[in-house]
Amino acid sequence: NTQGGGMINPTATKITLYMDAILEQKNPKQTLFDVLCHELCHARQTRILYRANKEKLIDIIANNAPKELTKECWNEILRENGNDKDKAINVIKNILRNSFEQEFGNVENLPAKNAIEIEALFDNKQNHKYAGTVTLEEYKQQPIEKEAYNIGVLAKNILKLLEVE
Repeated sequence: NTQGGGMINPTATKITLYMDAILEQKNPKQTLFDVLCHELCHARQTRILYRANKEKLIDIIANNAPKELTKECWNEILRENGNDKDKAINVIKNILRNSFEQEFGNVENLPAKNAIEIEALFDNKQNHKYAGTVTLEEYKQQPIEKEAYNIGVLAKNILKLLEVE
């Protein structure tokens, strides 16, 4: 279901580019640009949510871990924590706290969003519908995805106005 990119780190500070998928597209250069814009927008969203309420973000990511991690990875974490789901989730929360602190540090200088936009992002983060589980149109209409898809269009329009190709 990928068009060439994805977030593999829950802090959204590392982007994976699937170059095989990108090179298979009609316009690989344009696809690479679109994927970078899209995934960097997700990184920005995560930083905004972290700044708004880092504990809420950590809770959402950790509580979604059983369905977002591979079955093998989740089972290993469970085994390491005596098959206690709550203990395993708390371990994930502590790892996330440490990762966010190392990756983001001070994020106070980022642009703010209004409270309604932030709550929509938190709600979508908690109830995110993954590609392939809903129609592409429904997937793209989620607040997190809608912004990420639109940012590439905006960036291309700016480049066109600047006569950069």
